[in-house]
Amino acid sequence: MEDHCQATNVVMKKANAKLIAPCGLNCRLCRAYIRDKKACHGCRGDDRFKSKTCAECPIKNCEIMTAGALTYCCDCDEFPCPRMNRLEKRYTLNYGVSVFDNLMQIQKKGVRAFVNDENLKWICLNCGEMLSMHKRNCISCGYVWRGQSQAEKTKA
Repeated sequence: MEDHCQATNVVMKKANAKLIAPCGLNCRLCRAYIRDKKACHGCRGDDRFKSKTCAECPIKNCEIMTAGALTYCCDCDEFPCPRMNRLEKRYTLNYGVSVFDNLMQIQKKGVRAFVNDENLKWICLNCGEMLSMHKRNCISCGYVWRGQSQAEKTKA
């Protein structure tokens, strides 16, 4: 059963704490999770429909993480490791999302508060559906909610 909340007079799907990846990304906002066919079940979910890259993610499959001692990378004594530094750079540059900021918010407020904040932050102002961090247009209505990333600007 899906959970729902009321925000800006629109009913929207609630992100679930299980959809927050070890790296701090919200899987609910990923294009692979949102897609219609063979949707991914999130980093903590079943690997059947994941791309090879996602299934073999070096962060999700980190030996420390898979030993079960940690829930999030920020709980690790080696944080931030080189893998996390690369992810931070890529997501900040390409999508305007900081995994470090996400993890710090989880540490500071707890995962439930982080998820509640994400539910409000990532709602389309035009149609009320959840946005994808990977797309600058709402996949439901086409509303442009984000300008070009630095990577997109340098390609143009």
